[in-house]
Amino acid sequence: MLKYHQRTFDYLKREPVISEQRKDSVRAFGQYIGVDLPESFVKWFSLEGSEEQIRFNDDRVAMIGGFRLLPNPLFPDDKRFRNARFVTHSPLWPRVVPDTFTYEGFLVFIFENQGVCFWGIDLNRAEDPPVYVRWNDPDARWIPCSDSFSEFVFARVWDTANWFGGAQAQANKVSFTDLAYLEQNYTLVQTGGFFAGYRQVYRFEREDKRIWVGQSRLSDHSDWHINAETEDSIIECLRDIWHLNNLSESTYTYGTNPSLQQKLNAPPTESGWNHLRLKVA
Repeated sequence: MLKYHQRTFDYLKREPVISEQRKDSVRAFGQYIGVDLPESFVKWFSLEGSEEQIRFNDDRVAMIGGFRLLPNPLFPDDKRFRNARFVTHSPLWPRVVPDTFTYEGFLVFIFENQGVCFWGIDLNRAEDPPVYVRWNDPDARWIPCSDSFSEFVFARVWDTANWFGGAQAQANKVSFTDLAYLEQNYTLVQTGGFFAGYRQVYRFEREDKRIWVGQSRLSDHSDWHINAETEDSIIECLRDIWHLNNLSESTYTYGTNPSLQQKLNAPPTESGWNHLRLKVA
């Protein structure tokens, strides 16, 4: 039983695999940058595949499990002269030296895939510290993202599993009516834990159906992602929430999912879908 991340592995339906080599890497990383790493952070990056599990949408995750302190040939027995090295690199991680992982009192461990924002843990010595997100701008400030690192990890894993492949919408501002209906008919599994551009994110599920709702911080629009294990379940979920917000006007599917698009646009006699046709992005 994992102290901090059991919920994540229960969701993944997988057994965690702890690597002694990765434990040594995380310990070396903390020693090199001079930081007493939080326990939940150490536990996560000591697990096999931990970077890939939170690399949502090709974001740049620091490959902490691949960090090494290698002996200097001139002083092989003196730890003070060890050379820091990442044996394995995230292909998109910026060219930064290890010292810059600490920034304004935060430990940065993920960059957004286009460098728009980055995430860091508050180095307040809590065992499971909160996560903050910051625009990549000199005048920006750190914005609360998740109450704990373990909750952030769960959110990233949930999003990775449910973000792509279904239907999407760019709708009006989320209303209390929207949230009340979703909370009455679905289970709210997680809030928070996303980009700096969202004021709040809600994750709902029921059976195999998943609904992700993000309220923009910069405007009155909201983003919706509707997914499920089967295309018929996606259609069933859409039919259930079609009356919310302005989903009937703003829902679309990506052109990369022609099968779902064909079902949604089929005549009612064939599909049972009797609403407006969806757009293709």
